[in-house]
Amino acid sequence: SRLPLTPPPTWLRLRREPNNSATIIVLIPNGTTVDRVDGASDVSAGGFNWVNIRYTDPNGVEAVGWAARDAMAGRTTLREENC
Repeated sequence: SRLPLTPPPTWLRLRREPNNSATIIVLIPNGTTVDRVDGASDVSAGGFNWVNIRYTDPNGVEAVGWAARDAMAGRTTLREENC
């Protein structure tokens, strides 16, 4: 399912693993829509709930990784998207 990101003044950090110390793959601009990886389950780790997402940049380059649910578009939007 598609997950819209809304703009606070920060970027969403897409990480290699579902934890806050994992390598950042890419910084995703707020306001960008990302895709949840089909069949992926959320992971609870380090005090955060992590969502496995896929991001395609404006040049068509795709990155797959983990983002903290709390950083994504507010929990209300995620509930509305049945995430």
